[in-house]
Amino acid sequence: MRERCCLLSSAWSCPEPLLSLLGKEEKSIFLPGKPTFMKAPEDQIGISGGVASFVCQATGEPKPRITWMKKGKKVSSQRFEVIEFDDGSGSVLRIQPLRVHRDEAIYECTATNSVGEINTSAKLTVLEAEFDFPSNFGLAECVLTSVPLQVATFSSVTSFLLVFAQSV
Repeated sequence: MRERCCLLSSAWSCPEPLLSLLGKEEKSIFLPGKPTFMKAPEDQIGISGGVASFVCQATGEPKPRITWMKKGKKVSSQRFEVIEFDDGSGSVLRIQPLRVHRDEAIYECTATNSVGEINTSAKLTVLEAEFDFPSNFGLAECVLTSVPLQVATFSSVTSFLLVFAQSV
């Protein structure tokens, strides 16, 4: 009977006799693997002056590096912030404040490691705010059960609450 290794996620699980031939004590061997997306950015609609956030997360061996592009160029501006995940598996691209013509674009997430590279993209549409908000009308960003929300809070003068949400 031949001993075989089995692929479990990105690790190979091997019986003891094969591990000893390989000089390994562990029961798993991590082999290089092209990145795969765990979470890809999604198309969204934002309001001028508001915030947009795209999430991109990938796995692979070695761990892939995430980069963000807009119109084929690496994102770079004071209004663009890239927030890396603590474990290094992904990042959030945050754009604030949104500008109608300037920020409307396809944003591309690239995951790269020594084995390969993959890309995915999402479209941002930015709408003009069609309301005349009072000066004491504030904007706040919240996250509720992984659903990014733009919440326009109301004052005692105005009697409405405006909520823009995009499901994840």
